[in-house]
Amino acid sequence: MFKISLDLVKIKSKGLTLNEYLTLFCVHLRNKGQKEPFLLSQFIPTNQDYKSLQDKEFLLPSLFNESGYELTIKANTIFNTGDEKFNEFYALFPPKVPNGLSGFRPVSTKDLNTVGAGKTKQLWKAITKDDIELQIKIIDSLKKELSAKEASGSLMYLAGIDTWLRNYTWEKWESVDDPSPATNNNVKKL
Repeated sequence: MFKISLDLVKIKSKGLTLNEYLTLFCVHLRNKGQKEPFLLSQFIPTNQDYKSLQDKEFLLPSLFNESGYELTIKANTIFNTGDEKFNEFYALFPPKVPNGLSGFRPVSTKDLNTVGAGKTKQLWKAITKDDIELQIKIIDSLKKELSAKEASGSLMYLAGIDTWLRNYTWEKWESVDDPSPATNNNVKKL
């Protein structure tokens, strides 16, 4: 059973009409190789819908997709479930860090199919609310922090993944320039 939920306020806030949204949704499904549900298959987008979506920078013509169009980044933010970016974030976060002695302490699980990863995913969704720009910002900030901590030998101070998200830690790293080892010549290791 296919369930469609329409958030009319969100559709309007994106500057779309209902027909334009349904047209985008059809293109989105076709490009993913999915068939539209029966009621949606009865909807036939007009040339004006496609033209309007191109003018609003939601669609680009494409020879490589079944629909003849591809969604722009702007359009993809509407249908983003956050799963791809969450998976990228989770893979980037190390499962363990040195504990300062001769061992390690866990900061996340290795496997996405664990209860802990499921709870982290719920937290991710609650914080990002499918905002792809925020998700990208979080991932970029984590990369900066990991790079800086590895360069300075302070990876042991990395918070656990859930704490890192709950404390909005990425906000501390947003304005930091890329702290890669090549640009950090004056970092002293204690």
